[in-house]
Amino acid sequence: MADFFDDGGDEPEGLEDLEDNLAAFVNSDINIQQALSEGVMLEEYRRGIERELMENTQLAVDDIVRETRRFGELRSQIKQFDDVLCEMEESLSVFQTHISDLSEEIQQIQHD
Repeated sequence: MADFFDDGGDEPEGLEDLEDNLAAFVNSDINIQQALSEGVMLEEYRRGIERELMENTQLAVDDIVRETRRFGELRSQIKQFDDVLCEMEESLSVFQTHISDLSEEIQQIQHD
């Protein structure tokens, strides 16, 4: 398990890095007013992201609706195919019964 204290000191490891980063930010040439004014650009960026998210969400919903319709059509086709197969199975069963009856009649004729 990681030791979060450096050499038994009272400050957690990494806090010193945070303090160094904050000091570098404060001592840098960055103008705080400029950073605040760029917030408008960040707000525009956020709105753009939000707009793209809404557009992509709508596209996803449209895709889901379209695919749902396709799955409904596919389900209907599968049901129709299954119905045809059931009819064929019944027809083949009847045919098999007729063939069996004919086979018995042939066997009786051959034995007579």
